[in-house]
Order: sequence, then structure tokens, then C-alpha cells
Amino acid sequence: MPRMDAHRIARTRFAPSPTGYLHIGGARTALFNFLLARRLGGKFVLRIEDTDQTRNIAEADRKLMEDLRWLGLQWDEGPEVGGPGGPYHQSERLPQYHARARELLERGLAYYAMETRAELEAMRTAAQQRGEKGFRYPRPTHFPSEADAQRARDAGRPVVVRLKMPERDVTVRDRILGDVTIRAEELSDFVLLKADGWPTYHFAVVVDDAAMQITHVLRGQEHLMNTPNHIALQEALGYPTPEYAHLPIIFNMSGSKMSKREKDKVVRDAAKAGGLDDARLIELAGLDDPALMAAWRRGDTQLPGDALLRLARALAVHLP
Repeated sequence: MPRMDAHRIARTRFAPSPTGYLHIGGARTALFNFLLARRLGGKFVLRIEDTDQTRNIAEADRKLMEDLRWLGLQWDEGPEVGGPGGPYHQSERLPQYHARARELLERGLAYYAMETRAELEAMRTAAQQRGEKGFRYPRPTHFPSEADAQRARDAGRPVVVRLKMPERDVTVRDRILGDVTIRAEELSDFVLLKADGWPTYHFAVVVDDAAMQITHVLRGQEHLMNTPNHIALQEALGYPTPEYAHLPIIFNMSGSKMSKREKDKVVRDAAKAGGLDDARLIELAGLDDPALMAAWRRGDTQLPGDALLRLARALAVHLP
């Protein structure tokens, strides 16, 4: 797979969905991306991932931006400030997604599918009854033509576009976790464009990361299993693969995983109390390593070679 040019300017991004408050997990991800961009002399990009129209909350994007500014995390490119990679709301980028889907269809790397929700559920049930682990979409032997897709639409059937996944293992080279290989039999042809014409998360994030020239993708470990899909799509579109680093889960003081309510509450309570002081920001970023903290305070232009790994290991912080 093509890798990022080592001499390119570093570009990180924070890409929240406008579905509610900025919680502590999102704040941590934003802060870490912001700090990494600053340390590498790069750019910090804000992108609003608002393609899920059923979950979006009015004015939530504005509140997210207010929260980021309150945290002191001013983005270099994004909503309200602009930049060469805009627009920065995914809902304003539909032509780009449709163009890339058309390209994949014409090159035979994607295909139309037109099962109903009930038909897909029946397929999943049959797979379970056969003792299969998970559901792998059965790729057809005959791919529907453009005319077939139009007839299906006219008949009221849902028509989506799916990517042809490679028939081989996919390895994620993660800066924190090391190499993680997903076997071919665990990969399934996933949806790029939904029946309503909106892109899926997987499709939009890959197209936008490439368009915005993102070099480093730092996000929570819950996204790790999405990454093979993203790498396969990058290869199909001829995009370079950014550096990936999947951050550990945040735990509370009892050692259990923080609930969404707890994550939300930490940020809201801090806001009511007047903000996060420097000590809490340092803790939130995982910068409690004395050597690393000294390097940051000196303003070193480069962190030690294993800094990303060491920082990330500290990121599973215990917050009161």
C-alpha cells in the first residue's frame, strides 16, 4: 500500500459528529491531535462528520466548536476559519463522495446491491444457523448493471454501493498496538453509499482524510476494527495510508470502563467549575511522563522516537 511521504507537513484532524456534548473521550482525542500537530510543526484540522441525518442535533456543531475553544484547542483549518480542504462539514461534500463511488463502479472495484433489510436479516440468520462466526456479505457471481440498479429503484428496492474487499489478509500498522492483521475471511464487502445517497462513515472518512491530506489518524481503539476497511478503500482509490494510532479506552477510578454519561459529565462539570487547569490538561493528554513533560516545556521541535507510544500508554488515564 502507498505510504505517506515522510517529508510532508504533518496534518492531524479531529472529526466529531454533532450528536451531543463533547465528552471526555472526544476532548482527549482532540487534545492529543492538537498537541501532536503542534509538536510536528503541522496543522490541526477540524471536520464535522454530519452524514448520519437521523442522529444529528441542531446547533451541536456550534457547541462542539465552543467547547474546543474553551479547551484552548483552536483549529488551523475547518469550519469558521476555512482552508484549502473545505468544505469541512461532510454534508456539504456529497458531490465528492458520489464522484468517487462512480469511479469505483466504473473500474469494477465496487458494485450495486439491492437487498431489503428483511432479506439481509434472513442472510444473517442463515449464517448463524450454519455456525459461521459473524456475517460476511455473500458477494454475487453476477454484478447488477446500471440498468438493473435503476429498475430496482423504480420498483422501490433499496440500492446501495458496496466495495469489493480484497481476498487477502489486511494488516494495520498501528503506532501504538503494532501490527494487527485481520484475516480475509473476517472481511466483508461493506456499503459505501446508502440507498438515500448518503455515504457511510467508512466511505466519507477515507475520502475526506485523503482530500484534506491527513497524515496521522489518532482515534479511540473502538475504531481499530474499522481500519482494514479503510485501508482496502485507500488502496482501491490509490490514496496513501496515513499513520494510525488507536488510543486506549478511558477508565474511571474503580478501573472499569467509563460510561458515556460519565464521559459527558466530566466535561460539563469542568465547564461549570470554570475550566480545566494545566494539571488536568496534562493528565488528560497523558503527559505525566517526566522526561516527556520536560521536553514539551523546553519546546523541543522533536519528541523522542518512541514518544507516541509512551504518550498513548499513559492515555488510559484515571479521572476522578
